[in-house]
Amino acid sequence: MNVVNIRRTLNFLWCVQDLPPTPPDSFVSTMNLNNLEDVIAASTTTSDHGKLATALRAFMKRDVAESILASTLPDDVDPFTVLNPNENTLGYLYVL
Repeated sequence: MNVVNIRRTLNFLWCVQDLPPTPPDSFVSTMNLNNLEDVIAASTTTSDHGKLATALRAFMKRDVAESILASTLPDDVDPFTVLNPNENTLGYLYVL
């Protein structure tokens, strides 16, 4: 291992050290995301981006998350017509 690789590894470990701890499950369960409507509603109404990101990460761990996010809203509404990429960036990227 050369000096450059060691330096990169140390920089990575330093960045990981600064990450906040994973919140408990009870924190995530306060934002219950079960379907695409819940994801859209949370993305458009939540002002706490950290909480939204944690809830979306937990949602993505489910086996059906990808198929749910690939679906449409009721009445065949495309979720991208509801989400504004400038205002709802996090939700927009997760659906994308």
